[in-house]
Order: sequence, then structure tokens, then C-alpha cells
Amino acid sequence: MIKRRNEMQTRVVEHVRDGEGKVQFLDLLREEETLGKMRVTSEVTLEKGCSIGRHPHGPDAEIYIITQGKAVVDDNGEISTVSAGDVIYTGGGAFHAIANEEEEPVKLFALVIK
Repeated sequence: MIKRRNEMQTRVVEHVRDGEGKVQFLDLLREEETLGKMRVTSEVTLEKGCSIGRHPHGPDAEIYIITQGKAVVDDNGEISTVSAGDVIYTGGGAFHAIANEEEEPVKLFALVIK
């Protein structure tokens, strides 16, 4: 299957997981297009001051692949800065959150595996 960018849906969600501001999601694939294996496959954009609030993963898991910018991540209680090329994996009941405190937008791929 090839899916063109113009076939993908963009949505803006406020206060994702009780985070700040509005987060833009470009939904790359719908759950049914992954044979039900992936709950989320999205390119996410966080403008300055926007965040995805702290939330757990288990029995599912989430992978963030940072492609642009610099973000602050709460990785199961450990606060770190991540930038383009970094990968965050959260599963097994662990929690995470991510925030953009910089001028440059943060872009990442978010993949939630069932």
C-alpha cells in the first residue's frame, strides 16, 4: 500500500493528556490500515509552549522518533532534553510526557503499538 500525504488527515487537539496548548497530528495510517497492530501512527508537531501530558503505557507501548527541534521529556520520572535523531520508548507500565520550550517547532513520529 502506498498512501500519499494528501490522503492523510490532519487534526489539532487541545490539552493532549492534560498537556498545554494545541498539538497537531498528521495521521499517517488509520488503525485498520495496520491490521489493528498500531493504535497511533502520526507525525506530531508541538509549537513553543505546547506539550503532551504525562501518561502511562501498558499493555501498549509508544515510540517517539524526534525529527526536528529540541524537547523536554519526562521519561518515567527522569527529565531529559531530546533532539532530532533521538528515540524514546515507553512501555511496560512506564509513563512519559514531552514539551516544547524552544522557539523552533518540535516534530516527531508517534507510534503506539498494541
